[in-house]
Amino acid sequence: MTQSRAPDELVIIDDASTDTTPQLIKQLQRQYPRLQGLRNKTNQGVASIMQAMPTFLSGDYIYGAASDDRVLPGFFSAALRWAKQYPTAGIIFGQIPTYDTQKRYLYTSGVSHWPTSRFATPTEYLSDCLERELPSHSLSGATVYRRQALIDIGGFHPELGSWLDSFALRALGLKHGVCYLAQPCMAWRLSSTSVSQSAARSPRSLWQIMNRAANLMRSPEFRELFPPAHVDRWLRGYRFIIAEQYLLSHTGALSHWAARFSPVRQSRKAIHRWLQSRA
Repeated sequence: MTQSRAPDELVIIDDASTDTTPQLIKQLQRQYPRLQGLRNKTNQGVASIMQAMPTFLSGDYIYGAASDDRVLPGFFSAALRWAKQYPTAGIIFGQIPTYDTQKRYLYTSGVSHWPTSRFATPTEYLSDCLERELPSHSLSGATVYRRQALIDIGGFHPELGSWLDSFALRALGLKHGVCYLAQPCMAWRLSSTSVSQSAARSPRSLWQIMNRAANLMRSPEFRELFPPAHVDRWLRGYRFIIAEQYLLSHTGALSHWAARFSPVRQSRKAIHRWLQSRA
């Protein structure tokens, strides 16, 4: 609500909490009348809520923040300026500075090949972003979606778990093009309890999600957006990353040594070779 371009509607989803969340939402509603609070009678989970999000919101553009996200000043105003200039773009997204739970800065994620803000066609988005960044690359926390375009691709697919937003934004970018903001848009607090980090701790589950995503890319609904060769390279690259996470999770106190000298290092080299082959 302190954004220079305040949201036209703000919805807080109470997913059947058992604490004082309902009372807190009522307090916030007195302070911000445009805020709407919705409460689920039973816990539905993040994927179910995101699947329903495009239908119970009415704005032309929507953004969803999680508990480990902090929207940075100027994000909405910049995003909507670009949306006005390029109204056919499927998404508007930007950089994400990352911090640990003690608020110490770690790194910033963005599109390394785009030093300035710009519009990119589907072809440019594929070649400059998806083919150059790591297969796990996603700026979903700093992504604004064009709502109707999102609905047209079937919204978020809950079977993809923690990767449902990354799949949606890729499909929208490959269908309509993207606007990229070369500025910090959302700060991410890297927490071990977040949905994405919880998924990363389960290589088997993540492997299954990636296979589902690849099958969806190859499906009649999406195969015109995702070139077969790209899907194959993406899946191979992501499997390298899952293997690396598995090895690191089993090295215990020797994780630092493993990252430098074990097969983990070889998998990283393989990923880097894969990226260089796409440059």
